[in-house]
Amino acid sequence: MRYRVTVQGRSFDVIVVESQDGLVAALVSEGKEPAFERVSLSSRGGLTVLSRENASETLSLSGSPEEEGVYHVSQGGGRPLRCEVEDERRLLARAAGGASRAARTGPRVIRSIMPGIIVKVLAAPGASVAAKDPLLIVEAMKMQNEIRCEEAGVIAKVHVQPGQSVAAGAPLVELSPA
Repeated sequence: MRYRVTVQGRSFDVIVVESQDGLVAALVSEGKEPAFERVSLSSRGGLTVLSRENASETLSLSGSPEEEGVYHVSQGGGRPLRCEVEDERRLLARAAGGASRAARTGPRVIRSIMPGIIVKVLAAPGASVAAKDPLLIVEAMKMQNEIRCEEAGVIAKVHVQPGQSVAAGAPLVELSPA
């Protein structure tokens, strides 16, 4: 699984995979082949121990109750650093969402965040929808995922039909501002 970790404004891509020996991780550097290192994680009283080769570091890791994907990490009682962690799915969803709501004018295209098959279309052109209303159901990896509207609007166009296969990034529904 690929993650984007942002610490103090700097972003890093990290790949974490599970091997027979446990977890291994690699920091992905532009233009360089990732070098995987063994990582073992264990929690003891709020501390997470990261082991790498023959060295190990003890880090205090706490999640942010207000913000999903935000952690505070400190080493040896030092000042906690704010870390934002986004997985592949969240990165694709953000990319598919396009510009921020404040910057958007005109219709917004809602795109698929993963390849799948359209199971059911719940929205029809001309229908008014509220934020969090379900628009359609996509089956991906044997799971049915409900695609919901992020903001209120009017369905301008439905680009898919039941039974249709879609790729990641494919347009699903076009939404005009309310």
